[in-house]
Amino acid sequence: MITSRIFSSPQSALGLRRIVFSVALGGAAVLHGQIVAWNVSGTNAAASRPLAATLLDSALAGGTLNVGSGVTASSAANTFGGSGFDQTSLAGAMSAGDFLSVTITPLPDHALALTSLTMLFGVSSAVTDFHLTLASNVTDFTPGGSLWDFAFGNTLPAAQTVDLTGIASLQSIDSAIEFRIYGWRDGPGTTTFRFRDNAGADLSLAGSISVIPEPEAYAISIGLILLGMTPLTQRLLRRTGKESRR
Repeated sequence: MITSRIFSSPQSALGLRRIVFSVALGGAAVLHGQIVAWNVSGTNAAASRPLAATLLDSALAGGTLNVGSGVTASSAANTFGGSGFDQTSLAGAMSAGDFLSVTITPLPDHALALTSLTMLFGVSSAVTDFHLTLASNVTDFTPGGSLWDFAFGNTLPAAQTVDLTGIASLQSIDSAIEFRIYGWRDGPGTTTFRFRDNAGADLSLAGSISVIPEPEAYAISIGLILLGMTPLTQRLLRRTGKESRR
């Protein structure tokens, strides 16, 4: 029987099991690295809101930038953001809707595992200090759901990369995810906060996208595993029987 010849050795059966588990149970990764990015050159939030991604992997259904309800979209060229960041605490900024948002959506039957978020941003006038907090709908839009905090006192800080690999809830996302970057000041006043243009992507998300197996794939996988193990089991039983008769 052909099946018996193919899977007659323990090594062959174990090899089959590894293949089936890695492909059917673990999903097939289709991309590692940058999966979505925006370049704000030639645009502004007042004219283009929401702003579609400049680079969008084919396994994503969409990616957009937008401003919060408390923010007045700015018309400043080659930026995406707005004015009205006038709160003096994170709780106040969350309540007032003072944020910029990033939303991405995977295609049906696909899952995201996010590794990093990189942003290039600035303010129109320096303030000591301006604070940023990153939160998401997956981890909750509350002060306790902060994923990253940053404060700066100049107008054009260096690009910042947020490591997302250690956040378990961001490693298997099969629906739309929204990130919000909340901003607030140390003292009274108002600030214009925005993503700004530079060479290459001004905001990007990196990670991997995997295909989620259909339920039928699990049944087929289990059947293949059992089929591959049967000759191995028979071989082990014969060997055990021989040894017991010695």
